[in-house]
Amino acid sequence: MPRYKRRSRRPSNPSMPIHEMIDRSAIGRREVYITGIINSEVQYYLTRILTYLAEDSKKPIHIILNTPGGLVADGLAIYDLLKTIGKRAPINIVATGQCMSMGAIILQAANKRWATAHCAIGLHELHAENIGTYSKLEENQVEIRKTQALLDGVITERTGMTRQKLKSLIKRREAVLTPDEALELNLIDGVLE
Repeated sequence: MPRYKRRSRRPSNPSMPIHEMIDRSAIGRREVYITGIINSEVQYYLTRILTYLAEDSKKPIHIILNTPGGLVADGLAIYDLLKTIGKRAPINIVATGQCMSMGAIILQAANKRWATAHCAIGLHELHAENIGTYSKLEENQVEIRKTQALLDGVITERTGMTRQKLKSLIKRREAVLTPDEALELNLIDGVLE
């Protein structure tokens, strides 16, 4: 990890790793970055930072989101956390690069949702692998349907899209949308040029 020496009269660690500097600087500006695959490590990191930032409920929290998606349970934990904190401190999310799968779900938790001009926003049916006995497969299928209904509900509740329209969009293709298409479907509130 490269070391960065700060030139300042403030007391500091002269050889602080650059990633620590960036994180501290971003937190001071109330910016949080969600990048990479959504998993328990990302969820833990966000829980710690967002609960800290939510202590000052008057100032908005800005999130930069760039993810291919990830694990449903961890994504829903992040979604729930953002919805809860968003009742106290405004949450603004800018999707950039890619905002796929669970990223599109997390995006719906924001008070304000934007995408950069070349961001890809993706929706798809739940992916699952089933191995086991016939009865276990049937049991898993019931759980998969419940989870898919829950994810569909997040999208339809926020966008006003009907479940039928959403299912049609997703089944027709694994929907990868441009920001303009996402805006038309009310998945975002605006496009940043």
